Amino acid sequence: MLYACDRKVMVNSNANSEVDINSYTIVKDTSAKIYLAKIIENTIYKNCFFNEENLSADTLKNIIFENCKFTRNENVTFKVYSVNNVKFINCSFKSFYINNTTIYSDLKFIDCKANDIIFDQSSFNNILFTAFRDTIKNIKLQSCPNSKNIIFDGNKIMNIFIEGGEISGLDVSNITNPVTKLSVFATLLINPNFVNKASKNYAILFNSSLENATFLPNNNSILKEELEWIDKNSEESNLTRKLEIKKGYLVSKSVYSYLSKIYENDKKYDLADYFYHRSKVCEREINYTGTKKYLLTLFDDYIRGNHGTNYFVILKTFFFVTILFAFIYIILGYFKIAFGYFIKTNLFGENNYNEKPIILTFHRNNYGIFKFISNCFIYSLNNMVLGGLSNGFHFYNFTTMYLYPPRKYGTVGMGRFISIIQSIVGLLLVVFFITSFLRLTR
Repeated sequence: MLYACDRKVMVNSNANSEVDINSYTIVKDTSAKIYLAKIIENTIYKNCFFNEENLSADTLKNIIFENCKFTRNENVTFKVYSVNNVKFINCSFKSFYINNTTIYSDLKFIDCKANDIIFDQSSFNNILFTAFRDTIKNIKLQSCPNSKNIIFDGNKIMNIFIEGGEISGLDVSNITNPVTKLSVFATLLINPNFVNKASKNYAILFNSSLENATFLPNNNSILKEELEWIDKNSEESNLTRKLEIKKGYLVSKSVYSYLSKIYENDKKYDLADYFYHRSKVCEREINYTGTKKYLLTLFDDYIRGNHGTNYFVILKTFFFVTILFAFIYIILGYFKIAFGYFIKTNLFGENNYNEKPIILTFHRNNYGIFKFISNCFIYSLNNMVLGGLSNGFHFYNFTTMYLYPPRKYGTVGMGRFISIIQSIVGLLLVVFFITSFLRLTR
């Protein structure tokens, strides 16, 4: 049941700039009350004073509170199960508490005054805090699961505390207060944003306690703003826009470098390496374009393994290159083009007496298809560890240990040139694999 009086259609540009005023009920009451177990929707409360400590409703949908006060001295607990498109404009409360609520979309606090605003075990989607006139001292997010998109804007927000839960799209980059502090503990942050190109205000980042935040060393930790630059950079753009994008990457690079240092000092090397890699990606976007950028991307991200920070990426590239060249050899052999051979050996890797080399072509030797493919794969693997540079070299004792009869592989004809190229790539991958793997011993 809703108790109110003096319901009139009133014009106010601040409250009604984004809504159709004719579809809303306007409530102006000095002592409005809400205690309802049903839906309250399409209502604007103007200049109301709510005396009760607990505001209870099942669902709030399309509600605007403008110039409202919530109790004089007590805390206000919002007992609502579902919130959808609710705005608080120029409202004041000492302590505002939401518990076990699902905020489906668009909860906004615009120029409100409060000591504490607390979200406890409440999931949300799209929350906005804008504070340019009045001060919000503390905003606390406690154990908020599967939550998305919370944006802070203005110079009157003092402290933000986040503990537990999972938040995607945390954005504090528009805060301009140089003393605002952000503290994050045991919370998974996905694609957050700390500094943007427009403000370049690094104070919020330097005042943040992020050592105990949880990040994943993968694309979930790419900054929200960098994702926007990636989208813009994929479109056709003129020179002015390119310069704008480069400035954005410069800010993102600085943030990644800072994050890499704090996690390096905290001995969380997986995160330190990941943020180092992202800073180098941004640096590449700033300095290079066109074909050179793509070639550097191929070399740095795949052959070097994310700038030497991820040995597993190098391992995957190693096997991809092995399979790629094996496929080339299968094509050559199928069309009767000689590229290599193998010769059977004894168990000690020595050539058997009067043993002749067997050319690796499918038709000439009347191989079964699976036997031919397996030989091409082993031949390719042999070349990945310098086998293409010397016919006397083979993949250590691999063939004598795992194949019967054991054999050595060598190159002939045009296969020699292809194998040399493959061996050079393989040598680089082996060296980079070893150096990146050794980073684990720090």
